Amino acid sequence: MPIDYDRFGVLTFDCYGTLIDWETGLLAGLRRALPELQPVDENELLEEFAALAVRAEAGCYKSYRSVLAAGLRGIAAARALAIAEEAAARFAGSVGEWPAFPDSTEARRRPGSGATPRADATPDERYPSMRAFADAAVPVTVS
Repeated sequence: MPIDYDRFGVLTFDCYGTLIDWETGLLAGLRRALPELQPVDENELLEEFAALAVRAEAGCYKSYRSVLAAGLRGIAAARALAIAEEAAARFAGSVGEWPAFPDSTEARRRPGSGATPRADATPDERYPSMRAFADAAVPVTVS
């Protein structure tokens, strides 16, 4: 049964993994931060990171950058690899470089799409990757 989108005024969803290619960006960032991870299977790394992220997100609010850094530190610790704090911070900041899926920007250019991505982030986390939609001539709301 098709969905009648006219029934809705607003649809919300997480941009990362939906509009932004979370897996490609995360893997590239992990491997840049820890070159020793090059031979490790992609799915193994993603699953390991996801488990570490769930633990990092437990309890009080933490910024996504701190969750990313904790995941990287956990992966390094599990392999007895050293990771400098500067490298963890660089990895956490790499979220702004993660690519958009090709069809995300293309869909935003369609007349009448009416889509306005909104990136909910703390003031220090205005993710530049949302700029991928700037050339689509429609507003992106960042709050």
